[in-house]
Amino acid sequence: MLSNSERPSGKMVPWAALLLLLSAYALLGTDLANLPVVWLNWVMAIVGVLLVTIMFI
Repeated sequence: MLSNSERPSGKMVPWAALLLLLSAYALLGTDLANLPVVWLNWVMAIVGVLLVTIMFI
């Protein structure tokens, strides 16, 4: 059994990447909420999510 100080390698959570991804989604959502055209919001959201996901791959 592993103690608290021993962690298997490769199992750490990438907190910096997760924080950047969540902040990008928050900023994108804020910008999309201010746009008046509904279909444009969906197109921008899909493109934005794909771009952010590609950046982290």
